[in-house]
Amino acid sequence: MARRINEIKKPDLISLQKKVEAVAGFTIKNPVDCEQLSDSIFKKTKFYISSATLKRFMGFYDSGFKSSYQTLDILSIYCGHDGWNNFINPTNRDINITDEEITFLKNIFNLKDYNQILDHDETMQMVSRRIAERLREAPESIEKIVPFLAKNKLSQVFYFEHFPDYDYLVSYQYKGYIEYLKHKKTTEAQIFGNCILFFRAFLIMDKELMKVYHQNLINIEITEDIHPMPLGRYYKCLILFEHFVMQKSISKILQHIYSIEKRLPRIGLHFKNFPGFHYFVADSLILCGYYKDTLKLIELATKNYTIHREFVWKGYYRQFQLMMAEANYRLNRKWKSLALIEKINPSNFYFISQTYFTVRYNLLFIEMTDGKSKANKIKETKSLIVKHQFLVLSNFYQ
Repeated sequence: MARRINEIKKPDLISLQKKVEAVAGFTIKNPVDCEQLSDSIFKKTKFYISSATLKRFMGFYDSGFKSSYQTLDILSIYCGHDGWNNFINPTNRDINITDEEITFLKNIFNLKDYNQILDHDETMQMVSRRIAERLREAPESIEKIVPFLAKNKLSQVFYFEHFPDYDYLVSYQYKGYIEYLKHKKTTEAQIFGNCILFFRAFLIMDKELMKVYHQNLINIEITEDIHPMPLGRYYKCLILFEHFVMQKSISKILQHIYSIEKRLPRIGLHFKNFPGFHYFVADSLILCGYYKDTLKLIELATKNYTIHREFVWKGYYRQFQLMMAEANYRLNRKWKSLALIEKINPSNFYFISQTYFTVRYNLLFIEMTDGKSKANKIKETKSLIVKHQFLVLSNFYQ
């Protein structure tokens, strides 16, 4: 079947060519310069575009076909945009935040009676969620407010700790966690912040950066009073490091995990009533191919914890079901996987990781499906992976 020629306007294409050259910092005069450009793009975005593709994009060769949307997405990301659509229609995302609004947002967190607000206060959670969503609309404004948010005790909890945004972690959210770690020095905060930055390095498969944050984590003394959720993140990072960087068995880590699981609290405030430890560890086990242990850990979570409304509407139990569906499919229990995945609507995943888990859902769907719906899902998934720079997940499709 002939490849469809994409409907791309020439002025937009020329504009992107000029922007790419400006970002690269050198003039692309001849085809050989495209090899250097390919290296520059990979270094900045962690996505690879061949020099041959770049030669066609820059107009050195005319193959009769225009650049694919995936190529244009990567080049747009290289130029600082979310993707091709954002490059040609920047106003679709960039809803500017004025200095007056920045001041207003700061004042919400600048409360004198902080000690009277508990870490699980529902009203403050909802207000902080609206702020997180607002800053998503204009990420160029984040650098204006991050220094304040990282120092303020209230926003440290309700912005950084409650809303770790996986979906935009690679592109800009990571900057806030670098600042957060400079100002909040408690053991749990240091575990949490380093785990978030480790996970960003994992998403782009930067093994050297993973080593840095892994070293930071193992330098932290882990005591029995650590909250289950940062503890789960901690062991998630250890598992991913051993499997993907050291390429070793995680059997010893698993022994520690099952021992710890027996002593975890099952009820209590500050999210101790949710199996967060199980949630983070199970996610890493899936990624590393330990499917039986994934199901075993989720079974313990199901058995020992009561279901709570807050975590239902946030979609976390559906994400547990997705992990179970992934594990069952890999264990050749396709009928169980199908029964689970039919209950899942990715639009109900919580907004801070909705795209990340949607990609995971799509990848499973792709493996279980044939025909036109599969082709459409592959196209959608490739686009999401490129836009959000989930490089590690790109290895799951060809």
